[in-house]
Amino acid sequence: MRKPNIVLHGVNPYLITKLKKKKVVKGLIVGLISFILFSFAYLSMIPLSSAVIVKGGEFKINLMLSERVIYEGKPFNVIMQLGNISSQVQLVDFEGACQATFNIVDIHGEVVYPRSAEETPCNNTGYEKFLIYPSQEKTYRFNVANTEELPLLKKGMYYVQGEVAGFGITNKMSLEIVEKPNFFAKEFDLCEGLTGSVCGPGLACKHRGGFEDGAGICLAIDDQFSPVDKCISGIGGCFKDIKGHPQEELIDKYALLDRVSGFEDGTFRPDAPITVSGFESLVEKVSGKKVDIMTSDMYVHRDTAVTVLYKVYVQNKKPRSLMGSPFVDINNSKHKDYIDAAYNLGLLSGNTSNRFYPFNNLSRAHTVALIEKFENYKR
Repeated sequence: MRKPNIVLHGVNPYLITKLKKKKVVKGLIVGLISFILFSFAYLSMIPLSSAVIVKGGEFKINLMLSERVIYEGKPFNVIMQLGNISSQVQLVDFEGACQATFNIVDIHGEVVYPRSAEETPCNNTGYEKFLIYPSQEKTYRFNVANTEELPLLKKGMYYVQGEVAGFGITNKMSLEIVEKPNFFAKEFDLCEGLTGSVCGPGLACKHRGGFEDGAGICLAIDDQFSPVDKCISGIGGCFKDIKGHPQEELIDKYALLDRVSGFEDGTFRPDAPITVSGFESLVEKVSGKKVDIMTSDMYVHRDTAVTVLYKVYVQNKKPRSLMGSPFVDINNSKHKDYIDAAYNLGLLSGNTSNRFYPFNNLSRAHTVALIEKFENYKR
């Protein structure tokens, strides 16, 4: 028996159910289509999907050097960059093993490296195909060991230029190779002290602290020369430029005691200023006490020298002088109390101008004279 159609308010219920099913199916189809379209739109935003397979494209190549001026025999780096200047991801496809190379020419344009096909530098980064994103760079680096690989690259001016296969020639960079300096001091050169020089093979730095900047002098290891020998065998004193100087006798005495030395030209330069390191070395040699002057000045000022010697020979604390001194130009010196105290102990002498000139540099000859006075002071 056929199922009857039940009419409810004039509407067939079976027909209603059928319509509902159609709407559901249609909704599912529309939803699926929407999902696919949305997914496609989302995926299209990923750079990889917009990559263009090219060999060329919008690129820029650049060459740089790790150093523009190098010593002979020093290695250096040649750096080349392949940059993507487009707005798209580029898939670079190379054919062949060598992607980047370079050469070096002299000022006449003659290629000095490579000298043969076998010597041609080659860099392929290990990949024939790779992606380069916008503003990204692919770097090729060559380490050039100048001693082994480039024995003909001597002192002079050169130019380095590279090439990336399929992308053309890079910019040109200048390279200057200079002679490597000899960092060893030669015989009779000053050594150590502020010079920082080291004597060469077969030489030794002798008489440290007796020269300018607290330096010594490079002499043969078996050379027995000393200021004493020079004073005994010399004519007119130890040094040729102190004849008639007020401190000539005292300078000769200090040279005989091996306390001071002169310069390699046989001079003492008595009126030249003494450096801080030279003053420290001399005071330490004479007194046997460690001296360390905290200053950024290269030369010792007169007021500083008085304070150092007062602490070494008199007492290592600030004096409290009530008598003062006749010097009218020391009020602005932080060493005023030491100068006053030294004057009252007879270690300093006045003059007709009543000036001490505290901020003037102390001369080498005056250094010897001042140390001698403090050395003779009886506590």
